[in-house]
Amino acid sequence: MRFQFDASFEARPLHRAEDVVLDLDSIESALKLLLPTELRDLFEQFGAAIIFDQQVEFLAPHCIFSNEAGRIGLDLIYGPLNGDHGIVRRNEQLSCQLPEWAVAFAEIGGGNMLLIDRRDHGVSVWLHDEVLSSRAVTPIYAGFRDFLDALVRIDAPPLPSIDELGLDLKAMGLTKE
Repeated sequence: MRFQFDASFEARPLHRAEDVVLDLDSIESALKLLLPTELRDLFEQFGAAIIFDQQVEFLAPHCIFSNEAGRIGLDLIYGPLNGDHGIVRRNEQLSCQLPEWAVAFAEIGGGNMLLIDRRDHGVSVWLHDEVLSSRAVTPIYAGFRDFLDALVRIDAPPLPSIDELGLDLKAMGLTKE
């Protein structure tokens, strides 16, 4: 069975007209990584980088980058492209900064990324501008599938009503409909 995202994530491909899709064998060779089956499935399904039209997060309570709920938002998963959103190009750009065991596969905001371990497919958070190297990488999932299974859609809280905001519409010359 092929891996697919939950439909509520509203995942969609992101690419530019000039991007060329790379074959999976050449990606594996360039990255020196046997791609996890689920990532191969996503590359074949989307043929591009992947973005989400809904807020998608994962639990990472021990990471200093997580929010007050212990979660981190997922912005983009690099794709099988030769362009800026391609996994090979991005790793070439970061080759001197990443740990030698790691491949960057996703962005989580502020230039920070998710890494996959070449040896066991474990997933870690990498804080690109963390001064202390001991705090730059935080392991979060033992396997790639564990990471994917942990993704959840976060619904935005409802906007407060006029009454909850405490606005005096009459004083503002407005009426409530």
